[in-house]
Amino acid sequence: DEVQIVKRRKWKVNDTITPDQYNKYFVVEPKLDEFIDKIKNSQYLLLYGLRASGKSTHIMYAMQKFLDFTKTNLNNDLKAMWISLYQLLKPQYHAGIVNNEFNQIIYASDEIRNDCLGAIRFLKNDKRYHIIHSVVTADPFSIRYLNPKGNYTSSFNVARSFPNPNFTKEEVANLYQDYSSSININIDASIISDIYNKTNGHVRLVCLCGCAIDEDLNRIIQYSTFTKMVSILKKSKAPMDLLRSQFMFDLEFHNVTPSDIDFANFLAAEGALHPHEKYSAKFKISSSLIHALILQCVIPSVYPDHPKVDLPYQNGIFVTINALKEVVK
Repeated sequence: DEVQIVKRRKWKVNDTITPDQYNKYFVVEPKLDEFIDKIKNSQYLLLYGLRASGKSTHIMYAMQKFLDFTKTNLNNDLKAMWISLYQLLKPQYHAGIVNNEFNQIIYASDEIRNDCLGAIRFLKNDKRYHIIHSVVTADPFSIRYLNPKGNYTSSFNVARSFPNPNFTKEEVANLYQDYSSSININIDASIISDIYNKTNGHVRLVCLCGCAIDEDLNRIIQYSTFTKMVSILKKSKAPMDLLRSQFMFDLEFHNVTPSDIDFANFLAAEGALHPHEKYSAKFKISSSLIHALILQCVIPSVYPDHPKVDLPYQNGIFVTINALKEVVK
């Protein structure tokens, strides 16, 4: 039978990750305090960067810090729409416009492009007659050099350029530590450092590397050798009790009592344990990959009441009170 992997967070390479999806994917919470402060200070901003560098994800994160007009009633009733809009937008509020694909204006006619840029310039230069105090766009580098044609409007320089941040080396390390903890394996620090150096912290490339690692591990798990081991262990409650109680906490050797030696030898024969070369009563888990495989594919089946969430660690410290809260749910 095909091994069933326990549902967990995934890597996402394409498309935007909205704030409500952060628990579904491996993400780094954007550090956009300066960017958000500039919006609050009524600045016109251009968030620019490489394609697939997380600009839309960062824009969605910033938008949650402000009043959202998506709750406006738009059910084909003009009067109801204006009433609901007024209830959301009080006179003391300042509004902002967010354009996530503003570079599409490059392909518009000269007239439309000039009118659009002229309108934005008017909004910025004379705020006495409207409530729109900020315009934010997120686009590739090309939008910085958008120029209108004609003598009526100057180039698109009303907005202050703000580079979309790449991941820092520390953020990449934290991201992969989060991932490795979720599947109970160790990723060598040199590998993580190499990923950062080769991607320069580019958001989607970092995630693409994580996706490749994850797919490779899952492909290995589907090999017939592993599927057979999983199938047998699922039917072996007594050996699994020994494995779970003595060998799933670390990758070190542990002594086995005479009463459990047959179970340990059985687990070694199936590839779950590795016997010591000198001491016949000493065993350890075969590898971190086998450790992860058993945690994901065997334990949930043999012990259906096992915890469904990660252990509550904060900065490497086990938080007992959070564990108790989970137990009494």
